[in-house]
Amino acid sequence: MNIKALVHQLHQALDTNFNVKLPRSHLYEGLAAAFGHTTYASLCTDSMFDEGHSKAPIDAAAIKSRLTGLGADPGAASIAAEQLGALAASTGLRVVHLRDFIRRLMGGAQAGPSWADEDLRLEDLSEMLREGLISAAERGHGIAAYALARLLSSAMDDDEEPRSSYWYQQMKAGQALKPHEQACATEYAEWLEVRSRYERYLTMAAKGRVADACIDAALLFDDPEWLAECDPELLLAPMTALEALDHHGRHDLASKACRRAALGGDPEAIELMIAEYDAGSAVRAWGWIYFAEARHIQLEGLEPRAYAVHENGSIYDDDIGGPMYAVEDEGLRPDPLEPSEDAQAREFAARLVEEAPNLREYGRT
Repeated sequence: MNIKALVHQLHQALDTNFNVKLPRSHLYEGLAAAFGHTTYASLCTDSMFDEGHSKAPIDAAAIKSRLTGLGADPGAASIAAEQLGALAASTGLRVVHLRDFIRRLMGGAQAGPSWADEDLRLEDLSEMLREGLISAAERGHGIAAYALARLLSSAMDDDEEPRSSYWYQQMKAGQALKPHEQACATEYAEWLEVRSRYERYLTMAAKGRVADACIDAALLFDDPEWLAECDPELLLAPMTALEALDHHGRHDLASKACRRAALGGDPEAIELMIAEYDAGSAVRAWGWIYFAEARHIQLEGLEPRAYAVHENGSIYDDDIGGPMYAVEDEGLRPDPLEPSEDAQAREFAARLVEEAPNLREYGRT
């Protein structure tokens, strides 16, 4: 069932069973209020409905308040709120915030426990969520299109092309194939279809200026033009974006992306700001250190340390094994500042602390 069918069902039940006649648009507004949104339009900017959850947090009082605010009779509003809440609870409705959903698909930890992280595929979704995403994407909703692209990428086994294109070409040419050859050809055809849909939705999202989609498109098509529409301040995974930005020589955008991650509290990003992007200013470097201290963020790279690496210089991995080499670094902590400069660094850190809670996100200003 989708939301349209759910509202249609409720609309008929209210009329038939309770003689409550409300516009369907009011029921959509009540449904949004049930989940803490002021309007249905605001809910749709970055969220979707999902079904099948064991506990649906329905706010019946908010539904009634919203309906009466729209001019509904209080008695009718009470009945509608009660019935809407009951239907939503029996359906197991829940609102999925798409930014958190996409973070989860990227392997982030800042989302609810309802999905299987980056292993989730499109076919694993409920019918309501799947249809909602597709419908929104086709209407030009960039975040929904990017969520679909991420889901489809999971179905491509990390984007590795199956080694069966030969049998696919033979099938297209009309050649008779043995069962195992036919299976290989079919597998490749299915992979191509998923790849085509992935590219389509990714392109839609990138054209819609979804920052992370611009990054993915620049990598997929090896085309820096996609980065022209990328706003690093809107990246959901700014550290992941550094590879594409550096690959295409956009160190200006890479610096902004890293700064966003650092403001979000990522220790690796803060250390990169100290070691690279703000390395030319001891005041700013110390400012990031003071920022980390103020936010209680542990920076492991400040002090001199010794660690093990492989022959190629990468951090030693026991699972790989082989020869181990010990190396040392001097740490990232700059030389002490003069009192006047130290005051400037602390002032800079205070501005960072003030700025951190105000990071921009899609649909928020």
